[in-house]
Amino acid sequence: KAIEKAMNNEPSIDYLLDNQEELVHKYYQRALDAKK
Repeated sequence: KAIEKAMNNEPSIDYLLDNQEELVHKYYQRALDAKK
């Protein structure tokens, strides 16, 4: 949900920096799942 809101609302740089590790992890996990 958070990522959907983030993409729709174009969050601030501060938000991205605060959540960078979590966001990267989720995108990375999604990419891995897509390759299966």
